Amino acid sequence: MRVIEFENWHMRFVVDMYREDFIAALQDPPDLESHLLYTLFDGGQIIAIGGVLNHPDPFKGLGEMFFYKSPLYENKIIAYSRITSKFIDIVIEKGNFHRIQAAIPMSDHCGQRFIEFLQFNIESVLSNYGPDKEDFVRYIRLAGAN
Repeated sequence: MRVIEFENWHMRFVVDMYREDFIAALQDPPDLESHLLYTLFDGGQIIAIGGVLNHPDPFKGLGEMFFYKSPLYENKIIAYSRITSKFIDIVIEKGNFHRIQAAIPMSDHCGQRFIEFLQFNIESVLSNYGPDKEDFVRYIRLAGAN
């Protein structure tokens, strides 16, 4: 099991599992160097990709977390989740973030438990936020708060 630097071709593994409009947004990030992204490999297979996208000025220090996992993630969910948690700790320090946020669909209870494991807290409910007008929950993690 290892964490490596994310490369755009890693997105191919999620095309069948996630909506094309979300994939398109991440295929060619405007400035890959300014984002803190990673890929989790195990046994030669991509298990998950994720990271924190920097918001441009004047919102320096604000990051938006994303995370996509393959079905293989469930095989070692505790080990993979611990690695992801350590990654978030490193991201906060390395990226000089004072706030990282994530939006999780209200219907995704598993995703909500996962983000709470990463020590994110509920900030608000985003009504009609998703492309299908689904409600989302906004989670945040503040530097030094956990």
